[in-house]
Amino acid sequence: MSSGDDSPSAASFCTASEVPDREQNANTTAQTSPSQCHDAPAKRTRHAGAGAARAHAPPAMTGKEGYRDAKLLPRELRDQCKIYLEERMYLPAMQMLSSTLLAGGHRANPTAAFIPPHPHLAFLASLAIHPKFTNRPTTSDGQAIGSRAMQYLQALQRTVGPVNANLAAAFDFEPWRKRLRRGAAASADLDLSDDEDLLRGQFVEGYVVFAKAESFWKLVGWAFNCSALHPERWRYWRVWLEFLVDVLERDYEERQRLDEGAGGEPGSELGSEASNSDDARGTQWREGSLLFRYMCSTDRRSGELNRSTIKGMLRAIFADGTESSVREFPELFADEAKPKPTAGAKRKRGLSTTLDLEREQYGDYLDEDGYSSSGSQPASPSGRQVKRMRGGKAKPAGPVEDPPPSEHLLESVGLRLRLFELLGVAIRDHSGREEGLQDLYSDFCFTLRSLHLDTFAAFIAPHGTGLPLDSLVTVIRETMEHFQPKTAPKPSRVDKAAAEGGFLTMALMEKCYLPTVASGGVDNNARYSLLVEALLRILWQAGQAPYTPELDDAVRAGVAARNDCKGGRGARAKESTRDDAARRVLVESGDRLEMLVDIIHDEGQRMDCEEDQQGTLH
Repeated sequence: MSSGDDSPSAASFCTASEVPDREQNANTTAQTSPSQCHDAPAKRTRHAGAGAARAHAPPAMTGKEGYRDAKLLPRELRDQCKIYLEERMYLPAMQMLSSTLLAGGHRANPTAAFIPPHPHLAFLASLAIHPKFTNRPTTSDGQAIGSRAMQYLQALQRTVGPVNANLAAAFDFEPWRKRLRRGAAASADLDLSDDEDLLRGQFVEGYVVFAKAESFWKLVGWAFNCSALHPERWRYWRVWLEFLVDVLERDYEERQRLDEGAGGEPGSELGSEASNSDDARGTQWREGSLLFRYMCSTDRRSGELNRSTIKGMLRAIFADGTESSVREFPELFADEAKPKPTAGAKRKRGLSTTLDLEREQYGDYLDEDGYSSSGSQPASPSGRQVKRMRGGKAKPAGPVEDPPPSEHLLESVGLRLRLFELLGVAIRDHSGREEGLQDLYSDFCFTLRSLHLDTFAAFIAPHGTGLPLDSLVTVIRETMEHFQPKTAPKPSRVDKAAAEGGFLTMALMEKCYLPTVASGGVDNNARYSLLVEALLRILWQAGQAPYTPELDDAVRAGVAARNDCKGGRGARAKESTRDDAARRVLVESGDRLEMLVDIIHDEGQRMDCEEDQQGTLH
């Protein structure tokens, strides 16, 4: 990692869009500072042709009129819903809730939608992910129950929004953790809505996902572990986590709108927990958001966001199924990732009749077709064959090489980046300090640099990413610091005004980044090549990369120099299998860089010809 005053993380970077003669392209340039790239979290800067728009981004809300008002179900219907849920009549309960939610919505002036109390919503969210109703159903309609629960929650969010539905209270982990710590006798002291709305029974508590995880980040870590280890379980966690991230985004954006409207008023009788006290930062609505709750619950003593707290949240975002990751983020439900036994499988042992509610052993009460039966164990996290050594330790068979990430882990990168972006926005608003945001980006990039090369490439890809371009450029530039040698040209010596003002210019690209060879071996140079390729693509797609002979020379010189680098440490003559893979990535990235320069050159010539033709006509 290079040192000096020219470090991107040391300065307050902005964009070329602040140059007066580029005001018309203000939303196409790449901003490169976490301190400035989040000035308007709900109005993120993107370029339509940059290919970086998030596939899961919520539609922009023009105001409260985007949602219907909401109010609690009448007492009679709440009692009926409670009976249905406690008696495990889940499909009738959801049919009733769906009907009451949609009633009155097709009128010219829609009436307020009826919704259940938040303990019921927490239980429905748990049905949508519990293994009994997803990957290990015990009844013929088991999966239908989980699917219908998720459909109702998605419809609820679209109809009334997370603020009106009070999802910040429904999906809060803290009350459940207190309930388990104090015991069921203390449940009346908890903020779980009207005591009459609480669902009773040990079986109910055994289903609630918010009681299973110590915090939101423990849940996130386990879900991402499933993306690496348990594809069948990840199939359901992906949908569930996408929904919850949608809730976090929409809840925060709506609350920010209320803050910007001079505090606003609660959106319904369910309202928000926003404080009436004066807030110097004007974030009283956001302080009650679900995202703030999830962040502050990580540090239970003070609720402050320190460096250790940030690192813990990032470990959850980077969870990859390794032994240490599974140890920190274990499964939530007993045997939830075990494959469901086939219909003809015979049991080696008879049905257990043990009844131990605390350990989720219900005897044969819920074991209708083998929910507790044994199944084949998942493959080792690495996917390699292992043999047992004396002392019980496993030793990999054959040479040890990093296995490629699963397609499901790569599929999860977009969700991971969305969570990272949410953290950046909320940390800025919560602390009001730039240091916390710098810590977040610094620790994120420090971990990013050492990921498997395929995973690394997915995180920094300028297309299909979960990050807006300004945040992505910040990540790229800060990660580049870890690979640049100390002898690399300093930006302040190349373009002092750009370095001090925080601009990412083509002069900096041509002198400081494109021709540079990374320190270390072929693996480091492959990563560095991917980084500069991503930067050049972003600038080109934003119309900020005109062709010049200097650009052509810088690209080709850098590609040639990096291709000439030796293998691993110590300049070994024979490269390892890992270096062979890195060499292929390096060569392919270099080919794409040279092809991109050719495209930029051809586009420049075509534009010159068009200008000449227009000049001739006039």
